[in-house]
Amino acid sequence: MLDRRRYVYRNRLRACYIGSNPYSQYRPLRPAAVQQRLLSKARAFIRRELAVFPFLSGADVRTPVTTSRQIEFVTAYTLALLRLVDTETVSGARAAAGLLGDYLGQHTALFLHELRAFLRSPFETVAQYDRVVQYRTGRGDGTPLADVSAATVAANLRALGADPVAAGPRRTRER
Repeated sequence: MLDRRRYVYRNRLRACYIGSNPYSQYRPLRPAAVQQRLLSKARAFIRRELAVFPFLSGADVRTPVTTSRQIEFVTAYTLALLRLVDTETVSGARAAAGLLGDYLGQHTALFLHELRAFLRSPFETVAQYDRVVQYRTGRGDGTPLADVSAATVAANLRALGADPVAAGPRRTRER
């Protein structure tokens, strides 16, 4: 799994956003909502993610996170930020990125995005989340989703019960 996470950071992939609603069971992440259950969920995700960074660390990180003592410090530091800073707002995300930047360098914003996506999800374990998370390319600047073949689109439509080929061309009503 670490290889997949390294790939995500190396290629700056971002987890697709899923709205908060009863159907998706995703919920907003606000400091008041960060309780003990979310903190233990966050702790597991942060520790796994920080295991990726020694591979990525270099000139862009002033203090590479490499030892277990550093990992524990950054984990506790990140958990404290989650309780104090509303990372769902632009100013809060910017403040958290500034505070974590010394440890994670250019990967800070992506790390926070991935952490928020996981904490908002209904999944209790990192493994459950990893099985369903989907990624999009780009740096969050509106880059379109990765190219999908026409065959894949048609297969997905058929699975949903809407086969565009079988339906034929759409007919318009004459008035």
